[in-house]
Amino acid sequence: ENERGRITIDGLDFNFTRKSAKKAKIQELLDRILLNSENAIVYCNTQGNAEKVAKDFDRAPLNTAFYKVFLDHLLRNFDPKWIVIEALQKGVGVHHGMVPKYIQKEIISLFNSPESGVRVLTSTTTITEGVNTTAKNMIVYKSEKGGGRYGKPLLTFDAKNIAGRAGRFMEHYTGRLITLDKEFMNVINDTGEQITHKNYDLNVEKKEIDDEMTPEQYLDDRSRERLLQIRAMQEARGIPDQILSQFKVISKRDKIKIYDNIAALSPLFHQRIKRFIARLNAPRMALEKDGFQVILDVIYEVVENETLKAMIENTFKDNYSPNHYSILFAALNSYLSTGFNGVYNYNLRRENNPNSSSAVNSAMRKTSSLIYNTFKYQLVKYIGVFNLMYKFYISERDRIPYEDATGIDVLLIKLEYNAFSEEARIASDYGVPQKIIDYYDSPNQNEANRIQGSFDGYEKTIFERINNIINK
Repeated sequence: ENERGRITIDGLDFNFTRKSAKKAKIQELLDRILLNSENAIVYCNTQGNAEKVAKDFDRAPLNTAFYKVFLDHLLRNFDPKWIVIEALQKGVGVHHGMVPKYIQKEIISLFNSPESGVRVLTSTTTITEGVNTTAKNMIVYKSEKGGGRYGKPLLTFDAKNIAGRAGRFMEHYTGRLITLDKEFMNVINDTGEQITHKNYDLNVEKKEIDDEMTPEQYLDDRSRERLLQIRAMQEARGIPDQILSQFKVISKRDKIKIYDNIAALSPLFHQRIKRFIARLNAPRMALEKDGFQVILDVIYEVVENETLKAMIENTFKDNYSPNHYSILFAALNSYLSTGFNGVYNYNLRRENNPNSSSAVNSAMRKTSSLIYNTFKYQLVKYIGVFNLMYKFYISERDRIPYEDATGIDVLLIKLEYNAFSEEARIASDYGVPQKIIDYYDSPNQNEANRIQGSFDGYEKTIFERINNIINK
């Protein structure tokens, strides 16, 4: 951070003369590392910084023949000004949680292949989450996780985990760690706090959601009282453990609140939910506004995520009725009908200068965050609990087995996997382009053949790979 001249780090000579800015220092570091025929990961605290470093690094475009098929696929399906594409064209991979999973996997594969020329990887903490690379060097941009009001200092455990990404994968005897933030060295050299878990610490005050997962000897009187209250509430409603114990990230009290809200609905609102479910299970799945709004009203009081809560609270005036509906309906309906690209194009049009690369990258991050965080995680867990409680209520009311009650399972499957058939869900879990998932979900062989005939070169390669896995 404070170097202003020449310095040797583990056998590599760097010259920071007249290079005081981080951008200039990273350029010097990466230039020298590449001249030494090595590769490097740049750890960044935010997605925006990972993209900024990739954009700022000045490197001549590569001969991308090794991964031309993949690059052509990206250019065909995404805006060429997207930083992931621009960076790959000069041999830099961008890896963070808002990059689609199959693209993340391909970028790591390219980074691990010396012949690809992709020798630099900019990443957030996603690189520490079970990803093995051939990195010799780890460069730390900032000793923090996240940024702004969401930023947190790295713990010693985090810092050592990041440092441990260098010199792995049976490629090197040692790795090289270089940090542009002196605080990182203070953190990594600290003894660090002993790793503890609140469920095994009597002195830590528990939240209600922790009570069920905490051994009895680590519960305080307040937690024991809450558990007794929840058990009494559960028994009064006759909700079985196997139902109430699902979706553990939501407390049992909140699940019971959702059940009570369902039980308190008028016959009219129950009819709206029934109509909503019927539309979901129609040959062409569709969202019905009135029923979906009832469901959102049922779950609203237990929603904790700020983004999801705001999308439920904010409403729009319907053009065909005097009613107002949550903007969450409009956003979700748009995603289900137009897919990722439809939502992306909408977000891009809302940017100040849609033709700029910064607008493209901002729209991509917003789209990915909405789909992967808000829809596929936050919304799924709350409407998943609604589905459990609703089906139990219907089974009790109509005196039918729980398994025979019809709920919103179709919507949950669509959001979690963007797929319905078992083969399509396997492909989705593996991480493949959407067109391959659509192939396995085809209603008939003619449609499957049509989709397969439209595969580009990259999709054909991935299809052969996943098809071998599925057929085994």
